[in-house]
Amino acid sequence: MESAEKYYYFDANALYKKYQEELGSSSIRQLIENAQKPILISRLTVLEVFSRLAKAYRTGNAVQHCRHCDKIIESSKLGKRALSKATEILKEEILHHFPSNDYTFQIIPMPKGVFRAAETIVQQYAIENKLGIGSMDALHLAIVQKSDLDLPIIRVSSDKALLNACEKMKIEYINPQDEKTIQSLNLLFNNHTPK
Repeated sequence: MESAEKYYYFDANALYKKYQEELGSSSIRQLIENAQKPILISRLTVLEVFSRLAKAYRTGNAVQHCRHCDKIIESSKLGKRALSKATEILKEEILHHFPSNDYTFQIIPMPKGVFRAAETIVQQYAIENKLGIGSMDALHLAIVQKSDLDLPIIRVSSDKALLNACEKMKIEYINPQDEKTIQSLNLLFNNHTPK
């Protein structure tokens, strides 16, 4: 990790940490605050985060703390009203900032051939190398692999299967839950002025 002048691609695990207080959340917020380029996400990332919120509502799982939803989530359960408000906040913050020049997130369009590339990744890494990579992980990797951006893209995730695949594929990544990564981010951004 030499410079903040790179693109960072967040999968759903990474993006969710921005809103939900959990292990790695402070690293994610630090990355977002200090990144020199917009944080890259895909429609798949957005869909997965919305799905996670819906699951929390459906199953009645406790929501520990929603950073932007303090006034919305007053109980330990995610109610229907809170779900609706959290979804509105996500849409506003993620989807409506594109394409202004001062946005935090940029949605990468689904490149041509992305599903075929994902199939190849599953074939090579899930079957041949016996990694636990699933179809969504393979799609995240393929979306970035097939993108045509001009700078290196660093994958950001805490998904162990995806990170194992990145390791095998020699793809640079950040695990926001890893102590060494957190220390590296602190060193990198302490010498850097936030955007």
